[in-house]
Amino acid sequence: MKLTFLLLLLVASALAELSTEQKLKLGPISRRCVSESGATLDDLNLVRLSPSYLNPRLKKHSLCILKRTNIITESGDIDTDVIKSILGREGASREKVAEIMKCAVKKSTPEDTAVELRTCLKKQPNFSPAD
Repeated sequence: MKLTFLLLLLVASALAELSTEQKLKLGPISRRCVSESGATLDDLNLVRLSPSYLNPRLKKHSLCILKRTNIITESGDIDTDVIKSILGREGASREKVAEIMKCAVKKSTPEDTAVELRTCLKKQPNFSPAD
């Protein structure tokens, strides 16, 4: 019971900058991806404190979220149309969209692609892959 509460608390704090609607959409996805990736509470806390901290579980977690929100396809490709659509709804400028699109580059593994893309997407205030 304590572990469940801590996990929910952690997910809530990670979503703190998002709107209520965004949190409601992304929360269940994140919790499911925690389960699927094997990411631990320590992993999630450490990556929040030190974004350079990564391990295979966190990479799988990032990939899971981006797949479940259709930003990355099942085959590991980035769907730039989905990203542009979300950024447009969030009011991103053309310049910001162009800057972020430079990050939409497939890396050597789908997990590495997801990590690099999520790092870049976090530069857009209030961006939520679940929008």
